[in-house]
Amino acid sequence: MKGHGKLPLSASAIGVRSFDFLGLGYHVDWPLCIILTPAALKIYADIFSFLIQVKLALFSLTDVWCSLKDMAHTTNKDHNAEIRQHLNILMKMRHQISHFVSTLQQYVESQLSHVSWCRFLHSLRHKVKDMMDLESVHMEYLADSLRICFLSDETKAMGSIIESILQCALDFRSCITIGAWDIGNHLGDLSGKLSTVNISQVLSIKQKFDRSLNELHVCYVKEPKHVSFGLSRFWEYLNYNQYYSDVNNGMEYYAV
Repeated sequence: MKGHGKLPLSASAIGVRSFDFLGLGYHVDWPLCIILTPAALKIYADIFSFLIQVKLALFSLTDVWCSLKDMAHTTNKDHNAEIRQHLNILMKMRHQISHFVSTLQQYVESQLSHVSWCRFLHSLRHKVKDMMDLESVHMEYLADSLRICFLSDETKAMGSIIESILQCALDFRSCITIGAWDIGNHLGDLSGKLSTVNISQVLSIKQKFDRSLNELHVCYVKEPKHVSFGLSRFWEYLNYNQYYSDVNNGMEYYAV
């Protein structure tokens, strides 16, 4: 654990790197240290931290879903149009961010667990003749893993945009948390619950999300499409129904 005794977590708002105080590490003896070098171990630790960030964003969106579900159950036709509009904004925004984050998780896990790992096993069978070959093949596997997680030097700009989107999920949760409402005592007071939500802040988060997604699309357009790992492959997952095809036209979009 990095920084013993430090738990920088808040019930209302946390950063996407709040769990950076947790570190993944191993004590490696000879001769394994020839393969699992300090550089290789650092790559494993960086990938671990990235996966924690994705999980944290997903947990935040689950919290939001629970809160909005309770609010939706109190909605009826007697509520005025503004209240229903605000709830609709919150529902659509959660769905939009959730589509991105859950797709990112599915892409990363499938590529790490199956594609790059199978390539590594194939290389072990057909390329490795000695320890030096093994070290080289292992580093190739880690290089692929870094590209999958947008942590390599050539994908760092994309990784920074993705981190910004993950932070949007946590910021959204800070606007909407179950603990912010006394649901048991105000089960039917939807307007009271919505009054605790800063809609202006929510819309600001949405603008940040839309801007980041647009920047990511620009990176996708510029990136070569023949690479095995990278943004082009992830974008195929994200835009499976061509819903983001017109993102550069400034159109309003929600993932479906």
